[in-house]
Amino acid sequence: MGPEDVHQTVNSFFAEMVTSVKEFNGMVDKFIGDQVMALFGTPLAQPHHALLSLVCGVDMQKRHLQWMEKRTLGKARAGFGDRDCSEKRWWPMWETAERMEYTALGHT
Repeated sequence: MGPEDVHQTVNSFFAEMVTSVKEFNGMVDKFIGDQVMALFGTPLAQPHHALLSLVCGVDMQKRHLQWMEKRTLGKARAGFGDRDCSEKRWWPMWETAERMEYTALGHT
């Protein structure tokens, strides 16, 4: 694939995954390569954040399969990996005069 096709493909994938995260009240923290890091239970506490995260993961797998079926039309398909972690987290705000970033820290 050429660079334009890769760009369009990854953006199309991200659109599906972000839709899923929003549907389950998560927050997209960042894109890391072709990965989406999503947080649940922050910045506002959610009593069932772990369950929402798990259900979102299942929904993302379903969306990925549907997305691949539309895109491949008989071609080889890429796999989908999902990691879920529910532990106490620290939600620091890193900042300098030029940049600010909010993310999750903790052992997984």
